[in-house]
Amino acid sequence: MLDRENEPSKEVSELRKRAIRFRADVDENIEQRKQTILKVCQSIVQRQGEFLDRGIDELKPMMIKEWPRRLGYTRRL
Repeated sequence: MLDRENEPSKEVSELRKRAIRFRADVDENIEQRKQTILKVCQSIVQRQGEFLDRGIDELKPMMIKEWPRRLGYTRRL
C-alpha cells in the first residue's frame, strides 16, 4: 500500500485523511467531556458549599433531573 519511491496510493491517502478526521473528532469529544466534568464539579461545589464547610448536617439532596438545567442544557432527560 505504501511505496516509499512513489506517491501514496489513493487508498492510503484516503485512509490517512480518515484517521486525521477521526483523531480530531476524538480530541473534540474528550474536550467536551472534560468541560462537562468541570461543570458538574463546579455545580456540586456550588450546591453543596455549606456541606463542604460545615459537615453532613448541611448536605442537600441533588436530583438527576436537575443536571441538564444546572449544566446549561435545555433538553430534559
